[in-house]
Amino acid sequence: MLNDDAVSYPVTLSNIERGAYYVQAVWDNNSGGRQISLTPGNIYNHTIKVNLTLNRDQVFSISCKEVIPEPVFEETEFCKEFKIQSKSLTAFHGKNISLNAAVLLPKEYYKQPNRKFPVLYCILG
Repeated sequence: MLNDDAVSYPVTLSNIERGAYYVQAVWDNNSGGRQISLTPGNIYNHTIKVNLTLNRDQVFSISCKEVIPEPVFEETEFCKEFKIQSKSLTAFHGKNISLNAAVLLPKEYYKQPNRKFPVLYCILG
């Protein structure tokens, strides 16, 4: 149950302006993802419309039945996935953690297999 003890901004929940709202809940399972709405395993509901009235005892239910799936990498001829298990991160978190990367191959890659191509590393944080 959410009440005025919940963290809310810019006002307490009981002071939200009355009217119609679209509401969605996203439950963070604290599995370590950087973005709650994109972390696999977190759950959410599709938005529902609620009408907040002056009745402060009003109740509505939200049921989080959707699960954010693991992303699926789709390789192409020129875009390949590279995964390697990180021993350090696996030991730290107590579960298998892999480092994933995408390798973009130049269009000449297959026609010139012995050629050395320049490399650009882009690390997003």
